[in-house]
Amino acid sequence: MLTKYEFQASLAREGQLACHLVAKLRPEHLAFRFSPGQRSIQELVEYLAVQLEGGVAYFIQGEWTRWETLAAEAKGLTPAAFPLAMERQLTAVERLLAVVADADFSTRMVKTPAGDPIPLASGLLEFPLKWAPAYRMQLFLQAKAAGLGELGSSNLWRGHDPKPTA
Repeated sequence: MLTKYEFQASLAREGQLACHLVAKLRPEHLAFRFSPGQRSIQELVEYLAVQLEGGVAYFIQGEWTRWETLAAEAKGLTPAAFPLAMERQLTAVERLLAVVADADFSTRMVKTPAGDPIPLASGLLEFPLKWAPAYRMQLFLQAKAAGLGELGSSNLWRGHDPKPTA
């Protein structure tokens, strides 16, 4: 079973990986979107800056108010400001989880966004934790399509630039 420590460590790793990718962006990449109905890179950066805290807050508090506030605050977030926003978000998640007893982490029942009952740990795994790599992948693919063709799988999965080939 997933523990609070494992959950927080996984979120922290997602934050590191997102920060690595966002640091590669330049202003000319931010308006790029695959199609008119999809998020721009700027909108993805804003989303990544709130989705961990917003999702965790939803499952612990049972409502989306915090997400809405965070999303409004993230409008116009620059890539340079992203690491601080991610650090603040991870600190907020730590505080949110601090009020949940370890025993309650796996047994406390909460509701999914669709209203279905689910144990808290499962909800956090199935939603905020799974959203993070999905949107990180989208950012990676859009950044490559926007002109950052030098990005490789090591950027996406390890948070490191690819090793030069001989």
